[in-house]
Amino acid sequence: MKLIILTLALATIALAQDPLRPSVFSPSMSADAYKQGSTVVNQKYYLDQEHKKLRIETYTGDALQIQINNSEENASYLVTYRGQGIECRKGPFQKEPYFDEATFSGLTFNSSVFLENKLVNSWNLEVPRLGKIVLDVDMTNNVPVRFGPATSPVTFRNVLLHSPNKVLFELSEQVKAFCQ
Repeated sequence: MKLIILTLALATIALAQDPLRPSVFSPSMSADAYKQGSTVVNQKYYLDQEHKKLRIETYTGDALQIQINNSEENASYLVTYRGQGIECRKGPFQKEPYFDEATFSGLTFNSSVFLENKLVNSWNLEVPRLGKIVLDVDMTNNVPVRFGPATSPVTFRNVLLHSPNKVLFELSEQVKAFCQ
């Protein structure tokens, strides 16, 4: 009997420390603000509920997963960065493992910098198992310069910057072509 109890206890500890399950990290905006598309105080972006929505979640393994909902097409595009490159799948998706709105982190405004002679705004995103993700958006022609770990960034063209204080995440023609 004692052996059974000990086995169950060890199994419970193992499940609680499952390294594949994403860690829950402090959200930079509340779930209510996320649903309403409200402006985030002291940050240089907001989510506009009349446009496309952005959700960022940690996934099993070491992937960063972004889902963009396109209400006009009644479809969603799931873009996953896995360290080796980017893959994209078109939804709808019935099940989203481990997704929790409380884990939404948001993009923290860092600073304006010059990168390859372009004025860009940098956002940093802390993601468990991936470390710091860098998103640099070109302020002059609305083209993201890079997306990914600072050590090996990759090009990711789905973010349109409408003004320095308003970032809307939309499906551009480039992303539609990329996702097909």
